[in-house]
Amino acid sequence: MTGISRFIIRMLWLLCFFGGYAHRLNAQVEHVESERCVAEPGLNYFTPLNLADEQTSELCFIRLSEIDGDADQYLRINVTSRSTASLASTNAIHLPAWQVKTKPYLKKKPLLIYAEPYKRHLLAKLCNELIQNGFQNPKILLGDNLAENGSRQSTSVPVDDFIVEISNFGAVTIASNQKVASELAALGIPAITADANLKVAVRNAVVDYSLNGFLPVFLVGESKVEVELIQLLSENPTSPAFVVSGGIESISRALKTSALSSVKRFKKHGVPSCVG
Repeated sequence: MTGISRFIIRMLWLLCFFGGYAHRLNAQVEHVESERCVAEPGLNYFTPLNLADEQTSELCFIRLSEIDGDADQYLRINVTSRSTASLASTNAIHLPAWQVKTKPYLKKKPLLIYAEPYKRHLLAKLCNELIQNGFQNPKILLGDNLAENGSRQSTSVPVDDFIVEISNFGAVTIASNQKVASELAALGIPAITADANLKVAVRNAVVDYSLNGFLPVFLVGESKVEVELIQLLSENPTSPAFVVSGGIESISRALKTSALSSVKRFKKHGVPSCVG
């Protein structure tokens, strides 16, 4: 074997050795980084509120009490996730929100659009899209939609919808007790702590902080008392508050999962720790 051949073999061996070492070192760093990103109670995982931007508009928002004359003059568009008996009328159609702007024949019709009453960000985006696409004075209904028998369709909301609202539009968050309030604060979510009388706390939060019902109101408790909280709100069908499904545990999991996903997504750009 020539000297050149031995030199080449040694170089290949060194490359393999250091390549394997670098791989093991990188794996250790990723492991340490992952450990740093798991449920540290002092870390703020919440992405701060994004102020309204050019992609949203509130010009379409209207309350039922503000509608002049008979509401039946409007073509009602139901953009809820599931078609319900809410605002039942023969003059109503059910469409996904994104499809409304794709229907040219609706542009000149008087529209009254409604969705789940806590979905303000979706509706603000829809309003802007309709205006930009030439719809003439569309109306988007604010406030709770009651079924024909006066009962509420639901008093609980998915955790993802809650996070969308608090991070993109704004909301009033009520913690069922001080422990839950502290856990929300650790995640970067400010909350009003309910006292012994939860019904009074919900009513006061709506009056004092929801801007006359403009902001949605969410109630967060522990998952073990979720059914109890839902029952409590169901006893008052006019209450605008909604229980976050899965409680504080689901919010914590969702935000930390988002943080870890962000780390993996942006790691190639050098982001060294959890981001929301």
